[in-house]
Amino acid sequence: MKKLSELKKKFARFSPARDQARKEKKDAKPYGRFTQARITTKGAGTREDGSPGARAVGHAVWQKVTGRSPKSDSKMTLQERAQALVKKHGSQRAAAKAAGMNNRSFDRAYHGKNVSKKNTKKITEQQRRDSIRKGNAKRIKESMTGKPTNRKTGEQSPEKTFGIYATIVVSQTPEERWLYPGRIAENAGALNDLEDLVAAGPDALQERVQEIMDQYVECDVLEIQYINW
Repeated sequence: MKKLSELKKKFARFSPARDQARKEKKDAKPYGRFTQARITTKGAGTREDGSPGARAVGHAVWQKVTGRSPKSDSKMTLQERAQALVKKHGSQRAAAKAAGMNNRSFDRAYHGKNVSKKNTKKITEQQRRDSIRKGNAKRIKESMTGKPTNRKTGEQSPEKTFGIYATIVVSQTPEERWLYPGRIAENAGALNDLEDLVAAGPDALQERVQEIMDQYVECDVLEIQYINW
């Protein structure tokens, strides 16, 4: 009897019902999930114990496009940005041309010397543009079109739609549901100028995403768990 019981336990792992349940659970996992910290529309900084708080949606998108966290970007010095441009373009002359400034001013930045605010902005924005991952940027922009992919139902594929799984308040009752702000993005400016927003910095992209969310979600958003694009 003991051996039979052990065999049942062993082979129960391979039952069709369990396999189906595992498959459904796997399929339900949203594409593009962020697990490092909770995500909200506006974010919530850090907790009292110093652990990461909620991340803002726009910041999460910015990181996906560039591969860099907003925090690491803010710590990057002008000299480091100039050096990154030289590494990207092959020479100081080519880097200066890409940034739209003269060689002498760029050389000062490259060696850690002071330059004008105008040239600081040029170097910063060009370095951010160079960090854009073209494939990710294209997918995110396409997901914000709001155009349906299913002709019969008008619904979009979750894998190709800018979607947010959130806890919202409906009639004073918290509910969890998917939100698709991409469907109204054309009226909100969408992310057609994504490269310019990335160049302007994480906060600029966050402001745009927040504008879109404010137009789409009339109720209160308590928490956002997942982001799809």
